[in-house]
Amino acid sequence: MAEQIKMTVEGIEGFVSELVKLDESVSSQKNTWQDVHGAGIKPGRDVFSPAKTLKANFNAFSGSVISSLDFLWNEVDKISLDLLRARDRLHLGNGEALTEAQMMDIIGDVLNGGGPAKPPAA
Repeated sequence: MAEQIKMTVEGIEGFVSELVKLDESVSSQKNTWQDVHGAGIKPGRDVFSPAKTLKANFNAFSGSVISSLDFLWNEVDKISLDLLRARDRLHLGNGEALTEAQMMDIIGDVLNGGGPAKPPAA
């Protein structure tokens, strides 16, 4: 991942492409963990208490990993959309200078971390 995002159309597109790769990796990991969670641990008829506890703990852990990966995937998606909106706003303003307020709106929208889009400043 890049350490800085250049606030240009090209810079934002480059960072979004890196986020898409991260998104694909997270999705792949989530699918793997869903398979693992689905297979689970099968310690017989659960008559051996430590095996039953291990099974329950493993199921809780794998479910937690899936939930965390799902959260990460959703956040990366929101950030990507924010950056694409910023790219579009920068592209529209490419022929004219942006006011400081407009630039702060763009940056605030990106830093808002996937929150609702804010209307552009006049």
